[in-house]
Amino acid sequence: MISDDIDKRAFRRILDASAAWRARAPLTWAFGVGLLFAVLGALLRAAVLGVDLDRAAYLTFWPGVTIAALIGGVPAGAWAVALSAVAVHSTFIPLRDVNDWLGLGMFLAMGGLISGAVELCLSARSRMLAAVETQSAKSHLAAIVEGSADPILSKDLNGIILSWNAAASRLFGYEAEEIVGCSITLLIPSDIEAEEREIIGMLRRGERIDHYETRRLAKDGRALEVALTISPIRDGEGKIVGASKIIRDISQRRRDEQRLRTAQQRVELATAITGAGVWEWNLQTNESVWDAQMFRIYGLAPTPDGAVGYDVWARAVLPEDLPRQEDLLRACAGACGVGRRQFRIRRPDGVIRVIEAVETVRCNACGVVESFVGVNLDVTEARRAEQALRLSQARLRHAANAAGLTYVQFDLRDRRVQVAENFGRVMGYAPLTPPDGGPLDGARVALLSHVAAPDRAHVSGMFDEIFSGRGAQETFRVRGDDGAIRWFEGVANPEPARDGEIHRVFATLLDVTSAVEAQAALEAAKALAERADLAKSKFLAAASHDLRQPVQSLVLLLALLERQVRETAAAKTARLMQQALSGLTGLLTSILDMSRLDAGVVEAEPRAVDLAEVLRRLAGEYRAKAQAQGLKLRCVPGRFHVFVDPALLERALRNLLENALRYTKTGAILLGVRRRGGLVRIDVIDTGIGIPADRRADIFEEFVQVGNPGRDLGLGLGLGLAIVARLAALMGAEIDVDSAPGRGSRFSLALPPPETLEETAGAESDGAAEGGGRLLLVEDNAILLQSLESLTRSWGYATLVATGGEEALTQAAEAGWDIDAIVSDQRLGAGLSGLETAREIRRKAQRDIPTLILTGDTAAEQIAEITSSGFELLHKPAPEDSLRHCLAVMTAARAERERQAAAC
Repeated sequence: MISDDIDKRAFRRILDASAAWRARAPLTWAFGVGLLFAVLGALLRAAVLGVDLDRAAYLTFWPGVTIAALIGGVPAGAWAVALSAVAVHSTFIPLRDVNDWLGLGMFLAMGGLISGAVELCLSARSRMLAAVETQSAKSHLAAIVEGSADPILSKDLNGIILSWNAAASRLFGYEAEEIVGCSITLLIPSDIEAEEREIIGMLRRGERIDHYETRRLAKDGRALEVALTISPIRDGEGKIVGASKIIRDISQRRRDEQRLRTAQQRVELATAITGAGVWEWNLQTNESVWDAQMFRIYGLAPTPDGAVGYDVWARAVLPEDLPRQEDLLRACAGACGVGRRQFRIRRPDGVIRVIEAVETVRCNACGVVESFVGVNLDVTEARRAEQALRLSQARLRHAANAAGLTYVQFDLRDRRVQVAENFGRVMGYAPLTPPDGGPLDGARVALLSHVAAPDRAHVSGMFDEIFSGRGAQETFRVRGDDGAIRWFEGVANPEPARDGEIHRVFATLLDVTSAVEAQAALEAAKALAERADLAKSKFLAAASHDLRQPVQSLVLLLALLERQVRETAAAKTARLMQQALSGLTGLLTSILDMSRLDAGVVEAEPRAVDLAEVLRRLAGEYRAKAQAQGLKLRCVPGRFHVFVDPALLERALRNLLENALRYTKTGAILLGVRRRGGLVRIDVIDTGIGIPADRRADIFEEFVQVGNPGRDLGLGLGLGLAIVARLAALMGAEIDVDSAPGRGSRFSLALPPPETLEETAGAESDGAAEGGGRLLLVEDNAILLQSLESLTRSWGYATLVATGGEEALTQAAEAGWDIDAIVSDQRLGAGLSGLETAREIRRKAQRDIPTLILTGDTAAEQIAEITSSGFELLHKPAPEDSLRHCLAVMTAARAERERQAAAC
């Protein structure tokens, strides 16, 4: 057996060597074959016929020639014939005569014919075998093509389809009968028809096209994603005449790839958003692969392929955490499940981070763990936030306990209620509801049983609102288990679900006992303060009225006295008395101004005012007083108009000028105006004592003065600037102050300009005509009545006097109601008031008689009543010139009538 194998191998080596020789040198190989069989023929002759036999010269050589032709074809057969002839005639039979030469010729001719005949037979047999094989191959190939799962078609170089298998029909929807003979462009979308020309060009060049991905059209118009493998088809001469196409439908693969890309994008987005890093650890190689996020988490520079050794991770984990982590990994591998763990790492920059890891294992078919796949997430900030949240919750619980705040949560769908853990401590009674919740109705009964009886109906209504899914708010009393009454404010807020339905209501209960008690105490204190304020107001009104009566008498009597002693030595004393009385009158007038402004009875009537006229008049009025004090008063009026109540503006500017004159010892006072932004600013600037910066806000308070610690009345009372502040607010003006101690001050009023300049009212006349006419004087103070009568008579008036309202009516009736003006006090004892007396006289006289109410009242309601009557109003003590001017204006109508009568 072994010997046979060895012989076979040796024979195969000989054949291989022969084939290699024939391929490398075919002529030499043919010569060798011919020589071999010529030698074999000679040896056969020598062995069979002998060397000396001269007959049958070529008999033993014909088999060799034939075999040589069979093996090597015509060349080998020709060499065998020629070499055999040489062997015969050189070894066995020499060429002696013509017959020998004819025999040689015949041998050579017959040898050539035999070689050619063998070659023809072999060629015919080869062609027959090739045809059989070709037909078999074609049948086999057709069966393969028809049974192929992939669509296969063929076409010529003009793009005409020549063949079409069943798979192509299934893919494109065309049967072979309807598509064969049609152009391949029937399957190509119009936007890529140019690619077919490119494919034909490549085929003509003999190029093969592998896995060309493109689109094709099905019969129903569907676009198909396909991959083409195109091979050229050659004819028998090797010329390219067409192409075969293997078409693979890759639509599903494309969809799978798209889904895979989408999934990868989602994973990448998820990891980017969450900051999770993905890793894989191969247990066979002990190598890990990290994504970019893993390197960022661990603070390491990425490697080109993401490969990381296990030791890199192990070095990053804190030593005290590493053993536990390795145990958990081994446990996860043993269970072939999913593991979750948490550990700390130290990054290269020294920062310690907390990592949460989740991993799973991959096992082979035998169930052996091959690798881990997992994610790492840096949860450092989350852990800090959790700790901060727990701390905040603890603080919130402490704050809620300290503030007396608790809560109740109502689940309307499950009809259950849950209370806060501090509910009993805050409410003062142990709740019946267990910590994990209880029935809804039980909580209602428990709370209502502790609510004070007067409040139960309100709290029951609050529960009705809660159970109906609406919000509610109530303040009520609760009696605790200790018997103490506590006030609570309950606020219920519905919590809509996603579907918009109200399934839960969250209610807070706040202990407001202290607030309720404080509010009650505050209201009691307020009521007490209001009563005290009312008593004070009444006292001040009475005291003011009683003080003004004698002061008014002094003013009038002093005016008479000055007339009587004008040319005597007592005139100086009278002037001193007048100065003292002016201070007292200023005090009472300032207090009255404050009362009127605080009472709100003064209303601004703004209009366009020419500031130049107002400032020039005030400067002219105060220039003499400034010169008397050794000061220079300068006025820069400009050409501006403002929209303001002129009377209120003049009163404020007078107070500012008076203030400047009081506190300026040397230097000058400037009264000017300029524009600042959209406003017009009036400045009163002095070189007085100035105001410290920390006192500028105080000077607009009542009775506050700077630089007058002795309360010198010559420096005022500290009410002028307070009145200016109230007037500025009433006018809508901005007040500003700038000052430097020892250098002076600037007080400014900023006012808006008028939208349109209107013609302002002309200036009032400086005085009125001298008195004339009959006055009815009504005053219950006998001294004041006598003083008033004497002074008005000295002004040229006839007078009727009365001490009360009823007496005034009698006097007026006896005079036939022939009265030119009424001057009356408001308070006239127990009878009619001044207003009532004047109204009754006017009613009975059936005409409007000018009336002046001369009163010492400062009560707001009294001032408001007099102002609303339309009568003239002067407050006691009224200066002589003010009283005289007012009477002159009131009686001017009669004087005008008398002048007209005299002229006639």
